[in-house]
Amino acid sequence: VCRECMARTLDIGRRCPFCRAPQLRGYIDANYPSTKALCALVATRFGAELAARREELRAQLASLAEHVPLFVCGVALPTSPVPLHVFEPRYRLMVRQAMQTDEHVFGYVAHAGQIDYDQITDATRGMAAAPVGVLLRIRQQPHMLPDGRCLIDCIGTRRFRILEHQMSEGGYYTGRIAFFDDESDEEVAASGLPTVSVNGGGGGGGGSGGTGGGDSAPSPASLATALLALAEERRALVEKVTTAVEPIMLVLRQRRRQRLAAEAGGAAGANGGNGNDGGGDGGDGDGGD
Repeated sequence: VCRECMARTLDIGRRCPFCRAPQLRGYIDANYPSTKALCALVATRFGAELAARREELRAQLASLAEHVPLFVCGVALPTSPVPLHVFEPRYRLMVRQAMQTDEHVFGYVAHAGQIDYDQITDATRGMAAAPVGVLLRIRQQPHMLPDGRCLIDCIGTRRFRILEHQMSEGGYYTGRIAFFDDESDEEVAASGLPTVSVNGGGGGGGGSGGTGGGDSAPSPASLATALLALAEERRALVEKVTTAVEPIMLVLRQRRRQRLAAEAGGAAGANGGNGNDGGGDGGDGDGGD
């Protein structure tokens, strides 16, 4: 089995695909060594198959340039930090493939349940997601957890609209996107669109006043600043929880390994005892003859 297939197998379960023995780790990193003798054997005996497999992997990565991976999860803003805990097998694959590209990016879009149904377009109706998202860039190497889950630190870059989508071989959606820029405060005021104040009062569009009781509407800049502060608080909270939980998980894993070792030792002792009992029975039978 190739490295990519082994990594994909560990996304589903932490067992060897050949002998079904439990693995110590649920992932394979780039520094994980390969068996030189086996690699040489495969290259010699299965050169054509090896070349075809490498070309298939290159084609998969090349397709990400035209169809961006889409993480259907939530809402983000440009320049805002987005810490993510990735545990689904399909998105674990998506993160690995994104890290193999030069940009280390993927699209982040909201689920259909988080927006008004009328806002869903034909381009995203099949995937039940919002038509607008933000391109996230992974800022550093993912922090891998022993069971294969990972924590990634992302930041929003640009907003985009989804023109069309498709299902990738890995089980996650990809889409052809088009970037667009947000309107400035002056363009919003000149558009004549109604605004809403912080306390919920309606304001008139284009500075003409309205029924909001004179309340001024918050500017996009002030809303972005507030959301950035909330995102930073969320990131700090995730780091705090992760730091507090990791020692507990380490102790639980050690206890589990000790329990499994004790159960294996007990089973081996019981099998040995049964073998001795069988020998004793055979001896009694010979004596009887």
